[in-house]
Amino acid sequence: MLSSTTDNPRTAPWPVSCFGESAWQHNENVEQYTSEQEVPGSTETLEMTVRTWPLGRMGFLVTWCTANDEVEMYSITTRSRIFRPTIRVGGRYLVRLGKSRLSALPYPNVIEDPVQWTIGSWRFSYAEIHYFGNPGAYRTWAMGVSDSGHPAAPPVELGSSPEYCNDPVEIPRYRARARINSVLVAGGSAIRLGSLLPDGVGPDHDRVRLADPEYGLRALCTRLRWQTGQAASHMRELVRRGSNEYPDCSARFGLSLRIAPSGHLGGGRTLNLSALSAPSRACWL
Repeated sequence: MLSSTTDNPRTAPWPVSCFGESAWQHNENVEQYTSEQEVPGSTETLEMTVRTWPLGRMGFLVTWCTANDEVEMYSITTRSRIFRPTIRVGGRYLVRLGKSRLSALPYPNVIEDPVQWTIGSWRFSYAEIHYFGNPGAYRTWAMGVSDSGHPAAPPVELGSSPEYCNDPVEIPRYRARARINSVLVAGGSAIRLGSLLPDGVGPDHDRVRLADPEYGLRALCTRLRWQTGQAASHMRELVRRGSNEYPDCSARFGLSLRIAPSGHLGGGRTLNLSALSAPSRACWL
């Protein structure tokens, strides 16, 4: 268990003190194993508070907290080529998010739900659970591919879920080509990770996509692209009108103008209207 509080009750939890207030917060029910000896492996429902922070345009941080505001699990997801943190897994393996492949780790050796994935109409996720006991400080790592991260390779060849796996041979092939973009780290608690995976390996894409920090930049680029196309179309219309109204314009002034569909002048030439005389400008405008 990773405590998010300090000895001073007035001190804010460490994620808040480091990253400020979370951008998204919601409650989610997970399963945890009980200590009842009569029914081995029995579980009960535990409500947890899930907080999500966008790390600029680089990635996401997600924490799973109990009612006492103690961090039981956290996940890091990269969505940028320049944000590739290195994670030590099990004390012996080094995984670099966005670069290391799933095959960099041995095949999961846990008994229950070692590998999980889901494929929907436009959502997908993949996660596998790794546990190394004492060498790994009794922590559990869920490594996977989140559709909120980058790069994100959907496990299409595996089928919609493990219950409908097309061919188990495809799992090693997918692990050899898919890059890890998200990791979920859980302490030595009794939470059953299978109750929140594979989607829980990263942030909820339906939640974070509506307030994507890159949306403003994308909208600006789209608007500039549209304005450039409109300007190029207007210039082509002006050239067409000029050639129809003044068919001998090119011969009189020695000008040859070609505009490509992208709006650039053909042949590497540019037209400097300020250098032309008044009749010349009237010819082209």
